[in-house]
Amino acid sequence: MLYEVTYFYLASGMEGRPDIENYGTVEADSKEGAVEKALKRAHPVDKFYGSNNQFSTNRFIRGCLSAKAQPPKEAYDKYLEGAE
Repeated sequence: MLYEVTYFYLASGMEGRPDIENYGTVEADSKEGAVEKALKRAHPVDKFYGSNNQFSTNRFIRGCLSAKAQPPKEAYDKYLEGAE
């Protein structure tokens, strides 16, 4: 199944203007699988920070991603557009 993966982040002080980014269409068996594939495609190398490198950039980004199943025809057309 094809999923449209989107990044959404909103924190206090952002004046109600969230950061939204389209991570594209991904073929996967589940929403979780789609999020993982999109994350690895956009950020293949995880970055760690903080004392003792205890925080992961990809873990944070993963929490901001959501996947929505696409209707078959529309998703297939978008998938082909991305492959060109």
